[in-house]
Amino acid sequence: MTAKTIASVEVYLNFGRFGSPTELAEPLDGVTGSSHHNVAGKGRYRLGTVLQLWNPGDGTGSVPGWSEFVYGQWDKNDQATSAALLIAMPTAITNLYNITDDPNDCASLAAAALAVVALSAMTDNYYGWFWSGGIAPIDLVADATFAATDTMVSATGAITVGEPLYALGSGEGFSWEVDPEDASVTACAVALAADDA
Repeated sequence: MTAKTIASVEVYLNFGRFGSPTELAEPLDGVTGSSHHNVAGKGRYRLGTVLQLWNPGDGTGSVPGWSEFVYGQWDKNDQATSAALLIAMPTAITNLYNITDDPNDCASLAAAALAVVALSAMTDNYYGWFWSGGIAPIDLVADATFAATDTMVSATGAITVGEPLYALGSGEGFSWEVDPEDASVTACAVALAADDA
């Protein structure tokens, strides 16, 4: 099949996969502020903190709606790079907030139900927020590469509106797929638009 892409603003992540929100106030320096995002220490947030914020839809192509974030620790494992929009998931079911984009080091197929998206490049073993639910937080993320026009990792096969999306991995990272290939994989997102062809 020919590889397809889908814009970040066209993906809706399922809410509540990491529990109910425990924070409803935006950090003073923003979601990706330097006081708490991509930092060596945990800062003021505990691992697993769930933050829910309203994305106003003011930016170009941005959609108004609720966005959800989970606070985690980045573990690059054997991957060479880290960037905004990378799909990632827990390294272990017993350590849900240690997050990687290395398919060889993720927990298992069961972890696919807990896929998240990086908001920016992350330093190995540093702490920060990951998009975990709702619409793409275009207006809430300062990283210039996180935009409505940017595409997510390529998906294989045509994507139609309303289709469940599965986070599946290969040696080079994770992508949104329309075919789970395994009945034990749970969808964690929905396509709000057809693929970008």
